[in-house]
Amino acid sequence: MCADRTRRQDTLCHYPGCRRNVWQDPDGSYSSYCGTSHRDAMKDLNDIVKLCKNCDARPVYIQDVHVHDFCGRRCRDAFLRGVDNSASRRGTPAPSSPVCKLPRCHKPPFKDLDGMAGDYCSNAHRIEALQMGVAEACILCSQWPKATVNETLSNFCSKRCGEQASASAPLILGISNNTETFRNVLLQFSCQWKHPNKPAPTVVKIWKIICDKDHDNDFSRYRLGVERSRDLLGGNSRRQWHGTARCCNIGDTDDKRDMCQNDACSLCGIIRTSFRKVKAGERNNFGRFGRGIYTTGTSSKADDYVKQAGRSQYKAMLLNDVVVGKGKKMTTNARSLVKPPSGFDSVIGIPGGTLNFDETVAAVEHYIWTDPDGSYSSYCGASHRDAMRQVNGASGQQLGVRLCTNCNMRPVYVQTNQKHDFCGIRCSTAFRQGQENPGSPRASPAPASRVCKLPRCNKPTFVDPNGVPGEYCTNAHRREATRSGAIEECLCCLRWPKSVINGKTSDFCSKRCSEITFSAAPTILNVSSDMDAFRDVSKQFQDQWKHPTSVPTVHKIWKIYCDKQHNGQFSRYRLSVERLRNIPNGNSKRRWHGTIRACNIGDSEAWASVCQSNACSLCGIIKTSFRLANAGQRTNFGRFGAGIYTSATSSKANDYVHQRGRSPYKAMLLSDVVMGKAIKLTTDNVSLREAPAGYDSVVGEPGGSLKYDEAIVYKNEAIRPLFLVIYR
Repeated sequence: MCADRTRRQDTLCHYPGCRRNVWQDPDGSYSSYCGTSHRDAMKDLNDIVKLCKNCDARPVYIQDVHVHDFCGRRCRDAFLRGVDNSASRRGTPAPSSPVCKLPRCHKPPFKDLDGMAGDYCSNAHRIEALQMGVAEACILCSQWPKATVNETLSNFCSKRCGEQASASAPLILGISNNTETFRNVLLQFSCQWKHPNKPAPTVVKIWKIICDKDHDNDFSRYRLGVERSRDLLGGNSRRQWHGTARCCNIGDTDDKRDMCQNDACSLCGIIRTSFRKVKAGERNNFGRFGRGIYTTGTSSKADDYVKQAGRSQYKAMLLNDVVVGKGKKMTTNARSLVKPPSGFDSVIGIPGGTLNFDETVAAVEHYIWTDPDGSYSSYCGASHRDAMRQVNGASGQQLGVRLCTNCNMRPVYVQTNQKHDFCGIRCSTAFRQGQENPGSPRASPAPASRVCKLPRCNKPTFVDPNGVPGEYCTNAHRREATRSGAIEECLCCLRWPKSVINGKTSDFCSKRCSEITFSAAPTILNVSSDMDAFRDVSKQFQDQWKHPTSVPTVHKIWKIYCDKQHNGQFSRYRLSVERLRNIPNGNSKRRWHGTIRACNIGDSEAWASVCQSNACSLCGIIKTSFRLANAGQRTNFGRFGAGIYTSATSSKANDYVHQRGRSPYKAMLLSDVVMGKAIKLTTDNVSLREAPAGYDSVVGEPGGSLKYDEAIVYKNEAIRPLFLVIYR
C-alpha cells in the first residue's frame, strides 16, 4: 500500500463537510484528512468508513476511490507479522479525561465541533487551573494551559499559538522556573557537569528555541529517514550540549530576547539559521574527527567552548536535538574525515584515548560547489576551476587534465575515473549544435586587468596562490579606490571595493564577506545614495509612479538578503522555468509590493534589524520571504485568486502600504519575481489557486476591472524580496 502521490497540498480533507486541506507527513506524503481530529472523528461514521483491521482504532487508508484494509503501512506490516502496531506515528490520541481536569470539578470536559473532548469544562476552569498551579501556561500567550497531544504536554495551548510561534520563527520563548521543562533541563545540566576542577554553575534562565518551519521540516524528514533506514526509534536522537561565542546579552533577562546582527555572535547565528557545517572549525581551527558539527553529552565540556564577548555577567550554552543514528565509536583522532565512516551516520568520541570527555560529530560531509539545478561541479568554486587553466598550460595536457572541447577555457568534467570531453551539459549541447556556449552558468570570470585599476597606476595586478589575478596591485590601492570614489565599497565590510564576477559588480569585496552576510541572513544592508543600485532602484520607483499625485522622495534603500535555503529554492525554480519555457532567467521581473510595517526598520542605520511583532508583515517577509498561506489576510479579496500579488506600478503598491508605527516614512518592497509564461487577464477570477494550465503566472492588464497592472504568482519559491525602499 504505497503512499498516494496524487494528493497535493490543496487536496481537501475526506471528512464530510470539511473544506480544509489535507495534512502532510514529515516524509512528504499526504494524509486523507486535515488532522487527527477529523481522522479520529471518522470512527463515529463506520457505516461510511471502515476501521483498520489491525489496530481497530483508525480509519482505513483511502487512495482515490480504493479503500484499503489498513490505516497505513505499519499496521499492514504488523498485521502480516501477527503483532500490534503500538509504535505507529499515526496512533490515536490518548482518550480524553471523562471529567474536567480541575480538582474537585466533576463536569464533563468541553467538546469541539468535531466531537473531540478537551481537558477542561470551560475557559474559566482553564484559567483557574493556571492560577492554582495545577497546569503549566502556554509559553507564547501565557494565558491558557498547555494542551496535551498524544499524552505529551505541548509547549502551546492551541494550534493557533503553535502556528503563531512558527510564523514568527526563529525566536526564543522563556521557560518559567516552575515548569517541568525547566526542571528537566536543569537536572540534565547539573548531572552532566563532570569536570572535577570546575564547580557546577547556577542556571539563571532557560529559553525554548523555535526554529523556522523549513529547518524543522528538514530535520524531521532526516530523522524519519534515519529511523527507517537504521530501524532506530526517533533516529536515535539525543539531547547534546554545544558551546559557542556570544557577543550580546540575548537571554539574560525577559526583555533581552531579540537576536543581534553581529556577525561574530555565533550563538545568534545558530538561533537564526541553525547549525552550518561551513562554519565548522572557524574558531579553533581543529576538528578531532574532521569537519563536522560537534556536540557533547557533558555540559562542563561544552562550557570550555563558551565565549562571552559582550558585557554580560552570564554565560550561554545550547542544548540541541541531535540525530545520532548509527554512531561510530572512536577513541583516536581522525582529522581527515569528511563524512561518517561507511555504514554510519555520525561519529562518537569515546573517552580513554585522546579524549577526556565524550564528543558527538554529526553530519560531516565534503563540500563542493553545487549548481542551482542541484548538479555538482568538479571543483569547490570558480577560483580553483579557472586556476586549472594555468596548470594546464597551452597544451592542456599537464597533470592529465584536458580543457573543454567546446569552450577551450574550463577543465573537462571528471566523473569518478571517466573524463568527459566537455566541461558541462551546456557546452556538450552547444558543441553538437555547432555553436559556442556564452550563457553557461559556469562561464569563467571576465579576464582580469593586467594593470592596477586605480587611475594613474600602471603596476601589474596582484596574483593569488591559485594563479588568478586580482584588480589592484595592493590592498592600499584597493582602499584608495573606494576613498576616491573610483569604485563602490563592499556592502558588508564598507572597507574594500566590490569585486567583479563574470563582468558584473558584486555586492561584496570577497567570498568571505558574502559568506558572513548569508550566515547572518535574513538581514538587510544599507545601499549608499552614491551607488548605482540606489540610483537604479530610485529611478524605477519614480518612473513607475503613475497615479496623478506627487512622487515621493526616496529616503533610504536597503538590500535584502534572504536565507540560503530560500535563495536556493528560488534559484532552482527560476532555472527550472528557464529550461521548461526556454526563457532566459525564467522571465524574472522586478515588481513592487506594499504591506504593513509595524516598526521603524530601515528608517536609519540604527533600525537595521527585523522586529519580532506578528503584526509586522514587512519584517515577516524579510525573515521568511513571501508565504502563500498569508495571501489575502488583510484585504480578504484576491482578484485573481489566492496568490502573491505584486505590481510594476509603484504608486499602486503604495495603496497597500500601511505604517502602524510612529515612523514619518513609508516602506515598500521591490522583489524579484519569476513570471515564466504569463497569461494576461482583464476580468476577475477569484477562484484561482494556481496559474492556468500551461502558464506560470497571471498578469492583470488594465482596461477591465483594473486601472493599473498586477502580477500574481502561486508558489512561494517564485518570488524573493530584493530591496527595501524607505520614502515619504
